[in-house]
Amino acid sequence: GGDNSSSSSSSTVVEAKEEEGGSAKEQRKDETKGNDPQRSRQWLLKTPQYLIMLGELIMEYPDAEIIWTHRPPKDVLASLSAISTKLMGVVTDEIDPKNICKNVFVNTTSAIAKAMATRKALERMGLGKRFCDVQFDRLCAQPMATVRR
Repeated sequence: GGDNSSSSSSSTVVEAKEEEGGSAKEQRKDETKGNDPQRSRQWLLKTPQYLIMLGELIMEYPDAEIIWTHRPPKDVLASLSAISTKLMGVVTDEIDPKNICKNVFVNTTSAIAKAMATRKALERMGLGKRFCDVQFDRLCAQPMATVRR
């Protein structure tokens, strides 16, 4: 654990040991085919979309360790809105930036709320030590020192 700031939660990084069976595990198996066997024992998920699946990931990978990065909400929302706008531009010329921003805000705040509730439940179950909170700015400024911490 470390810097825990619920208002600035932005994404999770999950490392999990590979096991056999199950749909998430099958997806994991497909993603690591042909990879170095030593490296395929860890799975790195680095996207805010996994926030809504935090409980399922822990259930599927009971030995998972979660590195939870924290960024200022305005930075997260600006980044996700920009990505969403670019992706929408691939399928349509009719882009409504205000609507995209609104949807990003609603979806992101909902995902963070769900992940925080799941985390609290996991902590009540004695699984709180699986989480390590990291400030994104610190990670960018001092990556090796932050990782050693």
